Amino acid sequence: MPHKIILNGKSSASQPLRDAVARLRHEGFEIDVEVTWEAGDAARLARTCVANPATRIIAAGGDGTVNEVINAMMVSRAGNALGIVPFGTANDFAAGSGIPHGDPYAALLLALTGQPRAVDIGMVNGRHFINLASGGFGADVTAATDPALKRTLGGAAYSLMALVMAMRATPLDVLIKTPGQNFEGPVLMLAVGNGRQAGGGIRMTPRAKIDDGLLDLVIVRDHPRARFEHLLADLIELKQHGADHFDYVQAASIEIVSLTPMQFNLDGEPLLAEAFAFSVSPRALYVVLPGQCELLLGTN
Repeated sequence: MPHKIILNGKSSASQPLRDAVARLRHEGFEIDVEVTWEAGDAARLARTCVANPATRIIAAGGDGTVNEVINAMMVSRAGNALGIVPFGTANDFAAGSGIPHGDPYAALLLALTGQPRAVDIGMVNGRHFINLASGGFGADVTAATDPALKRTLGGAAYSLMALVMAMRATPLDVLIKTPGQNFEGPVLMLAVGNGRQAGGGIRMTPRAKIDDGLLDLVIVRDHPRARFEHLLADLIELKQHGADHFDYVQAASIEIVSLTPMQFNLDGEPLLAEAFAFSVSPRALYVVLPGQCELLLGTN
């Protein structure tokens, strides 16, 4: 039974990808390619692959394509392994996992021959995510970044938009509950991570592991806008040190209530609500990852 590539239609003209598929077929791999046309196609195509658990489902696209495929696979629970070929703007999960970027042959070869690892999958309000959910200021940046700017600058477009919007960011009043700790007050930004990075490479939850049965919560409390230029550096240093305007919590469940409607982005896909119930399904999906993926327990 051939393995299935679900390719985002925006990348269907990629000659390097076509060459990679042709080369791998010549090397003996059975590969079918299905191309998406509109929202929902990736999930629909993924559902057609699960009848044979030996078939690897390979999402070729950005974080949104990966998210759509994962949601379909989590419903079926058929045991297929997921491979990823990064072809989006930010490719945050792939980049954070060490999956080859800019080399479709290397990424496809890994997806076809690499060892599947059982990883956790996050859920919020009935929707699954593998990487990270950002709320408040972080979600506003993602929503406001112009598609043309993303095509021109790639992941750097998010960082540029963050600087533009920083001075007018409005804090949100929230109540956050976890099994061991509660928080109430104004926040500038929230991140709930299964993986580590979002926004084109910003490590929002730098301690996260995708097979530890926990979600990592970062709360960025309201603080002087003049300090925003130090925010990214503080997040990076948070891996080893605390920061006075951050809270960092690891928990299997998280409840967030906002006094006004609040947007989260789940792997780049929007979710608007006033209440969010986060949970994690431990080791619920097999994903093909590099051998020394730093998101796995036992690595740095």
